[in-house]
Amino acid sequence: MKKNDTKQFLRELSRNDKSAFRVIYENYWEKLYAVCYYYTSSREDAEDMVAEIFISLWKNRTKVEINHLSSYLVKAAKNKSLKYLQKKQRQRKYSKLFKESTASENAYIPSPQQLLEYKELSSALNAQIQSLPEKTKRIFLLNRDKELTYEQISEILNISVKTVEYHISKALRLLSTSSVILIVIFFFEQF
Repeated sequence: MKKNDTKQFLRELSRNDKSAFRVIYENYWEKLYAVCYYYTSSREDAEDMVAEIFISLWKNRTKVEINHLSSYLVKAAKNKSLKYLQKKQRQRKYSKLFKESTASENAYIPSPQQLLEYKELSSALNAQIQSLPEKTKRIFLLNRDKELTYEQISEILNISVKTVEYHISKALRLLSTSSVILIVIFFFEQF
């Protein structure tokens, strides 16, 4: 496209002439595509960028004064491509950080089968705890669920620390005889 022709088409474009836009598009599409593809190595992304450049040209046809259309469009293609590369680099960086953080946080993820087994074992253990004598069960739960010390339990229940020790050891002895606690300990060692 000659320089004089380009100026004429730009004038017509600024007057909303769609045929002038079509001529510009047909003359520059391939060149802009080559520039974008050179930077991105992606056909789809290069096509999208070229389309965005021409959409922008049409939207701003009355606002922007263009002296050298070829230079203007090539510069727009390079800028689009560089923004694309920056965006891809940021995405790779955040993806890598995300993978690293999730890998360290989720070093082990139990399978659905293991979760089901845990639920069954947990139910069995809870049933065994519920079958303990009332006072023993209460003291055991204060220690294991509420994480209270023997001294704190003795103060709350107004009993001696030795009595608390007795009931905790009694609960552990009764639970271990049912062997449920051993299975639960074995299961947790897998995590």
